[in-house]
Amino acid sequence: MQRRAFDSLVKEEHLDAEKLEKVIDRYIYTGNEPLPDPDIIDLLTVKPKLKDRKPTRERVLTKVIDYVATFIKGVAA
Repeated sequence: MQRRAFDSLVKEEHLDAEKLEKVIDRYIYTGNEPLPDPDIIDLLTVKPKLKDRKPTRERVLTKVIDYVATFIKGVAA
């Protein structure tokens, strides 16, 4: 289930899976949420147009935080 959700997130948002794993690992280790820029923007394999950059960044950041809360922190709690 966790892997399927990860793969789905990568596919839906066109993210680099390796970079996403590193961002998630750092988030778990430090407890600090990823930064919208550069952390989230660097994950995107398809760069959004300038006008779409902020909403895309916020949407992906929310999904990453929700993923960690559901599958990582939820399991550890």
